[in-house]
Amino acid sequence: MSEDRLEALLVALDEPEQRESTIRELGKLKSPRAIPKLGGILTETTGDPLAYRVKQAAAEALGDINDPAALPYLIDALQENVPSVKVNIIAALGRLGDPRSAQALFAALEDDNTSVRIIAAEALASLTQATDIDVVPLVHLLADTEDSVRKAAQAALIQIGVRAVDELLTALEHDNSTVRGAAADILGALQVEDTRQPLTERYYHDKSKWVRSRARAALEQFPGGFTPKSPETSPGLPRRDGPKIAPPKNAIDVIRTNAPPAWPSLRPKPTPSFDDNDDNDNDDGDFTPAQIRAMLDQLDARLAEGEISEATYKKLYARWQARL
Repeated sequence: MSEDRLEALLVALDEPEQRESTIRELGKLKSPRAIPKLGGILTETTGDPLAYRVKQAAAEALGDINDPAALPYLIDALQENVPSVKVNIIAALGRLGDPRSAQALFAALEDDNTSVRIIAAEALASLTQATDIDVVPLVHLLADTEDSVRKAAQAALIQIGVRAVDELLTALEHDNSTVRGAAADILGALQVEDTRQPLTERYYHDKSKWVRSRARAALEQFPGGFTPKSPETSPGLPRRDGPKIAPPKNAIDVIRTNAPPAWPSLRPKPTPSFDDNDDNDNDDGDFTPAQIRAMLDQLDARLAEGEISEATYKKLYARWQARL
């Protein structure tokens, strides 16, 4: 790297027309000497509506330089309101991987912008060398309204690994079924033997069918796979012992026929005639308006399916319409 070239670029930063291209070239040079000027550009307040482009470039350049000296500038600049600038700032913090940025990244997890929350989760995953990183905010992100954010949180927790297990086991008991299911997925990916029993409990007893399916999928990833204790046991439901007796096919008719007078609604009701060749206008049966309307609807369906001709449809429709 030519020192003369570096000096020329630092001077060129004061030229508005060349500033953006100059910043990108400084990023490629990766000289820590450029950090104060780039940091100043990133944190400055201007009335220029296009200033966000220069700030995006400055944040990216600081990430390329990847020096701890850039950390204060990047954290201070997170007050920026333009989401695209915040994304570049957080990406730079992720590249630095400095544990001192954790609190700023946790705050970014609550940002209104989806892209900001996603990149913050990814940046936090890069801090895995810091054993005291709190994973609870990432677990909370498993309930995010955006699927892409939840996936980013899951990926981050998988990358963090076994240090996230305790919080994930707690998440298996969460009120939100989305969180429980996501926690099961992550534990399946981690395959920590001590989590096998809690996952088995979820499979057999969780009230959500979806969570039970995620628990089973997680257990199947463990060495040796997973086989339910009994194929006749329905997870989440009490087992009923004794012979299985299928109800008769005409069960409803039997109930209606034997219904006591107190249950008139269960007694058999006459069915309107659908004989296409029936020209008798004095059909037997006392049909309710609701029954006749249902029959007219069936005529529409039969005409559409080609079961009756249009002439027959008109004749039957007129006859039953008159009964209304």
